[in-house]
Amino acid sequence: MAVPGSLTQNALKGWRWWTGELRACIPQRLRSLALSRDLRVEMSANAITVRRSSRSVSSFPLPLDSGNREVLTRLLKRRRLTVIVPAERAVSCVVDLPLAAERAVSQALRYEVDRRTPFKADAVYLGYKVRERDTAARRLKVEMVCAPRRLLDPLRGVAVSAQAVIGSLIAELPSGNVDLGFGENQRATGGPERIVALGFGLGCAAAIAGLAIPLMRIEAAAESMEAEVADLRVRAGRAAELEREIVQITARETSLDTFLQGKAPLVFLAELASITGDDTYITGFRFDGNAFQIDGSAASAAAVVQAIEGSPHFRNPTFRTAVTPDADAGEDFSLSFLVEQAVPEDR
Repeated sequence: MAVPGSLTQNALKGWRWWTGELRACIPQRLRSLALSRDLRVEMSANAITVRRSSRSVSSFPLPLDSGNREVLTRLLKRRRLTVIVPAERAVSCVVDLPLAAERAVSQALRYEVDRRTPFKADAVYLGYKVRERDTAARRLKVEMVCAPRRLLDPLRGVAVSAQAVIGSLIAELPSGNVDLGFGENQRATGGPERIVALGFGLGCAAAIAGLAIPLMRIEAAAESMEAEVADLRVRAGRAAELEREIVQITARETSLDTFLQGKAPLVFLAELASITGDDTYITGFRFDGNAFQIDGSAASAAAVVQAIEGSPHFRNPTFRTAVTPDADAGEDFSLSFLVEQAVPEDR
């Protein structure tokens, strides 16, 4: 009956020795690519942030639109993820337990979730951090941390499309990080029987793995670079659009400067003053090169409209707002009208 266990141990020792020998034969540069490194994904209240390195950070506002979902899927493609939950999205409290519960703290805390948080135990990811162990009083003080399972809903669909795996869930607290035990209840695969079966093909599998693993890591690095290029293309498109807006604004500013250097506005204002009566006061105007907008008051707003219609230099006067009476028994008005191409003579 002791044979399976002995064979299992020998198989594991043989695997470690063989992979160690193969790893020593791999160049340092390829060895660094072969190292598994989780991709850091931060879940805030209004965005998903992916940190590939300290200088490569991409943020996607929630809810995700189709464009951001496509870019995020490329970034996460076939990667193992470490999901970070900020302190403000997690619930924490200090729980006092018997020291005998130290061997099953997680199970003991599940009963505390219903009592101390607004969530059910089955609806949260649960973790803890030991803060104090009092052996004399036989008490154990822990900081219980839990986060609702629905926090991962915006990420789950993208991870499935990207064939990514959420490896761990971490709550970042001021007192330190706490592992929320993501997947701790999942059944582990494999077992002594499987290891024994794999032992018969250990040499062949190790040789194949020694050749395939570096190539797979290189392919993963290439896919990651492709995702970064796609992200840069999106940013370049946004930059090009911003550049076009800047060019349009510059063109309008140039037109305005050209206009201000001329005398057309003053000439048209002089013409407007000459055709309206002495009881007409202009309090504001705007001229865009083809049309006037004026605000003012007069004894009769209709008389101002008639005067503008009668001028050979103006046409199509219309009220922009309703005419209202003012305190001096007159009328406040706001008009817009077009100007003819010919500039009237100076007055």
